[in-house]
Amino acid sequence: MRLVKAGALNDELIALMCENVRTPFELRGDLLSYITANDTAGRHLNGALDDLGLDDLESEAEAILSRSRIADEDAIAQVPKGSWSHRILELQPKGLQEIPAGEVIVFEHQVVPVMAIRQCGTGAIRMKLG
Repeated sequence: MRLVKAGALNDELIALMCENVRTPFELRGDLLSYITANDTAGRHLNGALDDLGLDDLESEAEAILSRSRIADEDAIAQVPKGSWSHRILELQPKGLQEIPAGEVIVFEHQVVPVMAIRQCGTGAIRMKLG
């Protein structure tokens, strides 16, 4: 089922979605803002492609991905080796109470694909980075 077809909103689908959430007004606003943002971005992208004389981004995709990967790896290399954890404090009637966060982030600086990030143990996240 399409949310928008040929520029027309599917009001029945939006109504169905709104009937199944606790905040229908907010959902409708969010959906309309996403649709508008997507439409605006699409028009800007098509304009840029026209300006560059390109039919699509296929020919530029490899260069874009390569530059992005290099920039990511350079930024990650700046992160110092070490381990960090945090805790969350919540104000309750009896004062500040700690909420267990259960996260530890460990940076080991080894080159592996981003997909190698995985969940370990009881909420720890172990990352091997370049």
